[in-house]
Amino acid sequence: MKKRLFLLVLAAALTFSGCGSVGQIAGKTDKTGTEDVQKNDDADAGSSEDTAESGSTDGSITSESSEAPESGDDYEYEAQINEEVKAIVASAQDLTDELEQINNLNDKYDEMEQNAETQAEMDYLCVNGKLVWKAEAESLLERLKETEGASYDDIYAEYQNWEKYVNTMAERMSYMYEGGSIQGVIIMGNAAERYRSEAYTLASTLADLKGEVAFSFPTSVGPSGYYGDYASDNYLIVTEGMESGSYDVLIHPEGSEEIRGSATTDEETGDLYFVSDDGNMSAFLSCWSLGAGVSVTESDKEAFTAGESYEFTYRY
Repeated sequence: MKKRLFLLVLAAALTFSGCGSVGQIAGKTDKTGTEDVQKNDDADAGSSEDTAESGSTDGSITSESSEAPESGDDYEYEAQINEEVKAIVASAQDLTDELEQINNLNDKYDEMEQNAETQAEMDYLCVNGKLVWKAEAESLLERLKETEGASYDDIYAEYQNWEKYVNTMAERMSYMYEGGSIQGVIIMGNAAERYRSEAYTLASTLADLKGEVAFSFPTSVGPSGYYGDYASDNYLIVTEGMESGSYDVLIHPEGSEEIRGSATTDEETGDLYFVSDDGNMSAFLSCWSLGAGVSVTESDKEAFTAGESYEFTYRY
């Protein structure tokens, strides 16, 4: 994702300001020093069961420099985004075309955020991606409600339960930036990606009900995602790393300490080869839309045994 790459460059700029174009990017932000973007292995990832939506009771999502806006608080782009999404839905040839246009709309607001002159402005604009995909998800829900044969009550109940944990997942996925000045932006970006993933799932369900056999997803997020039970402490997090082709991985078995490390793609199997930060565990990670598997090769961790495989059901 272009936005993800931009934020990785921005994080690097905050850490290594003063060298070439990276230093120029850093100059557009209110820097707080190298320590802002250090990995904090001892920090708790934090959790919240609330969301940042209109009428809800969400905990604040902030960076050190300013507070990200709440939708519904007279935020200037929310009504515009809602109208743009409605226009796309009305004009799209099919659901595949619709998702492609929504992705383009998301890119437009990403570019606006990336062109921000200050970090305060970036913090203000970072909510737009989430608003785009939330509006699309809600539009898809409305159409599922109208579609004969859709088990809408079950779908909507699951959506409501999932939505309560979007902020929790987004915060947990932003653990690498905890305490940094761009943490709020990263959290909002991860929240947007959760809504994007949900919109893709809802669109797929609607396509099946409408008989759109040519339906396909316009983009792929690769292995990145939140795997496991969002309502518990049993989860696996995979996010893009600072280096191309690398991934940051956090494994949190329920009732056990979290395990942090990094992974790269194994050329033979296509799986991710994971090594913990302390070097005391290695494993192959198999990631797909319905979940992820961890096949342990070496371990002295209490939660994992060498030679065993462990599952984290579904990806959010």
